[in-house]
Amino acid sequence: MVSEPKDKHASPAVVEMAMPFQAAQRAYQQYPVRPTTSVGYKSEGFLLMLTDSAQLQTILFELPDSLRCFALVIDRCPTALGQRLSERRIAFLDQISDIRIDGHLGAFRVTAANQGVEISSNQEFGLQDRGFDLILNLARDSTVMPSIPPVGCFVPNLDQHSISTAVAQLPDWVGEFDKPKYFVLNQDICAHAKSSIPGCSNCIEACATGAIGSDGDHIQIDPYLCQGCGDCATVCPSGAVQFAYPHLEDTLNRLRQTLTVYRSAGGKVPIIMFHDGVQGREWLAEHDGLLPINIIACEVEGLGSVGIEVWMAALAFGAAGVLLLATDDTLPETLRSIQSQLDTANKILDGMGQYNVILKRVSTLDDVVNNIRIRSHGTGTATAKFAGLDDKRTVIRLAIDFLLESRRSIEQHKSLPVGAPFGEIIVNKDRCTLCMSCVSICPEQALTDGSNEPKLGFIEANCVQCGICETACPEKAISLSPRYVYDSVTARKKRTLHQEIPVCCVECGKPFATQKMIDVISEKLALHPMFQGDGNRRLRMCEDCRVKNQFTRPGTGRAKLKP
Repeated sequence: MVSEPKDKHASPAVVEMAMPFQAAQRAYQQYPVRPTTSVGYKSEGFLLMLTDSAQLQTILFELPDSLRCFALVIDRCPTALGQRLSERRIAFLDQISDIRIDGHLGAFRVTAANQGVEISSNQEFGLQDRGFDLILNLARDSTVMPSIPPVGCFVPNLDQHSISTAVAQLPDWVGEFDKPKYFVLNQDICAHAKSSIPGCSNCIEACATGAIGSDGDHIQIDPYLCQGCGDCATVCPSGAVQFAYPHLEDTLNRLRQTLTVYRSAGGKVPIIMFHDGVQGREWLAEHDGLLPINIIACEVEGLGSVGIEVWMAALAFGAAGVLLLATDDTLPETLRSIQSQLDTANKILDGMGQYNVILKRVSTLDDVVNNIRIRSHGTGTATAKFAGLDDKRTVIRLAIDFLLESRRSIEQHKSLPVGAPFGEIIVNKDRCTLCMSCVSICPEQALTDGSNEPKLGFIEANCVQCGICETACPEKAISLSPRYVYDSVTARKKRTLHQEIPVCCVECGKPFATQKMIDVISEKLALHPMFQGDGNRRLRMCEDCRVKNQFTRPGTGRAKLKP
């Protein structure tokens, strides 16, 4: 990290070079952001230990008297240890396996197997009306847990110092606590599923805390389990999940202000480097004074909390590049999330001819220095003026449109990796019957019908490539084609994917279907007794005439219903 010269005799030139950086850092750190809502926890000190007998013996006399302790012991508990546990009024069950933890600080529920029989430890210990407040997990190999333990669950390394440190911290977790609600969820634009037909599950797969699940057609996020990594927001194709600590609007305005201050102070070729507030901050402290003068370090809650919309906006606001500082402790889920989005973003930039823009994940000082030395370039004086918006896809489009103003796209569209959140659908016209199942099931209104004519329309800017239409199509006539169309007007314009001349009802003459649809239905119902002989003619009637014909005797006009 570049800082003020430590040498009081530093040359004026060195001091002058550091001024833009210092001004930008202050602008970023001091920018006011809207507070987010919070969630509260209450803990009364009911502690459940998951351990073997040897570890329990070691920590027994370190346990604070202020805690009410219980233990699940994975092996057989020796008689002498059992006696000491009784003396300390610590209830325990031994020979435990297959432990599963659900809940969070103040509300843990733990199930397990006791000699092959499934049990609820809350019930066994007489706590069925309340949960455990704290968990000390020293039996991780016997426990089903997410990558990031829930708040209130301690999983220390199994050396004595780490265990003792964790035990000493437990009393600090008794009381009432608040933490931010890190996300906002808009179910109206979520493409997870519709009518039980599955679509996008990116956020569920990316979540390292187990906070996200499905209730069928919608995702649900437990704010008590969410710990702010932000990966869900980064991989969400529609913007239904957004990071809210800070909100997207504040993040964008903050970046624009920071870059404006940097340029106003005389800075050139600014590079934004995002890092988290724990390992990333430590990395910067270790490399104090070693980074290039044009690196602006921007701390975020989690590296996964800034995605394509933030990166592209930063470039539009005047950054020459964006770096994402990943450390050895960055979660594998986060690395996968940001890498998939980096692949998409760089493909889009390549299609624009922006080959020398830096957009990359880095982890070492050499990564930072070498990439800047090879690829950095000066930026123009014009910068985007669009306001910060809490709308992911709109921000991406605005940023790319601005970048295109100074450079004509080399291609009309750019093919993107599978799973990218932009693209078109391809319709096999030989198989499509224009049944409009895809239109009724599309969660983003990307597909449209032709009102009174058999026509399938498509608005590419709305498509998030969730695949629900592909799954729902009864004729398997739809496939996905991820790509980015650079012309905004073209992307937003409705175009026709398939159209046929309508077939009219043989009774009333009303247009009601396509010839292909009638052919497919006729083939499927060829052996049905209701549609043999003259009954086959009903397939060429509209829905109203078909009902009338079915309940009317031929030649009499009288209903065939019994009196």
